Amino acid sequence: VPTRHEVTTLPTSGDLKPPLVVMAADVEPTTYQVGDATADIDSLVEAGFPPPSLLLTPFHYAAQKTRYRAAGGYSPAWASARALAERLEPRLSAAGCVGPVLVRCSNVGEISRVLEMAESYGFDRVIVLGAHISASHACKSQRELTDDVLRRQESMAVTYTPSLWSSDAMAELVANKALGVIHDPPVTGVALVVHGQPGDYAYTNADFDADENSFTNRVRTLLLEAGLTASRVRVCPMEWGRPDLTETVRHLGALGARHIAVVPACYPFANLQTLLDIPVAIREARLAEDVRVVQVPPWGDDPVFAEVLEASVRSAMANWGTTV
Repeated sequence: VPTRHEVTTLPTSGDLKPPLVVMAADVEPTTYQVGDATADIDSLVEAGFPPPSLLLTPFHYAAQKTRYRAAGGYSPAWASARALAERLEPRLSAAGCVGPVLVRCSNVGEISRVLEMAESYGFDRVIVLGAHISASHACKSQRELTDDVLRRQESMAVTYTPSLWSSDAMAELVANKALGVIHDPPVTGVALVVHGQPGDYAYTNADFDADENSFTNRVRTLLLEAGLTASRVRVCPMEWGRPDLTETVRHLGALGARHIAVVPACYPFANLQTLLDIPVAIREARLAEDVRVVQVPPWGDDPVFAEVLEASVRSAMANWGTTV
């Protein structure tokens, strides 16, 4: 069902001179989509993995369908991103902008289609707002397609807000969320979870891992300043790297942590990973019965997150013409 945060509901009349804000969210579809499962396979092949055999391919589709079924048939990712868009809307209106229009980074060419439609409605300035710590391969692919569109037209100016890895406010937000579930720092461990990237993406999109690790290490510093023990605050990838979350949680338990906070530090929105994969990874650590593990929720529509994104938009307006 279209919402006011989708391109299908852009205004078609009135003064369209204020810039349009397009919020790019790297989220999965709400329900299982065969096309997205196919895109996952294509992405792995692009990252250097061999194409799956005809025997194994059906298992990939079945596994994705099973994940959605285990989550009740729905991913909360889009709803979480839309809640943030709704919180942002009055802030951006006060800043003199229209939007945000919410798009999925994994929908190939979606930002380009939004720009073409926005141009037909008379918008001549667009701010692409990245709701992420660092731009994933999917987000960067969207920008490459967008740049191709812009080279063919001269009537629209587009600027991109920077990723949030250097934001002090975001680091404090994540640290405070972790500290909110910590009651006995001397016996507490913390696993700060980053995404990780498959295969060649670790080299072709190395900035993504570097940005997420830089951000989480700044969060780690804040936690150490709050009294946590350095050896018990670890950064780990959810997948595609070692030590992964299961190994990290198990190691924290071996170091004597009786309470462990698992923090999806670079996850803006709830999704199937935070809903299913992280709890499974924790269970697979097979900790002693007296070790308590708490999973910290993603930021979602937290007011601090919205404030940081609003500041990014205002900065883009103040420095129009500068791209990041």
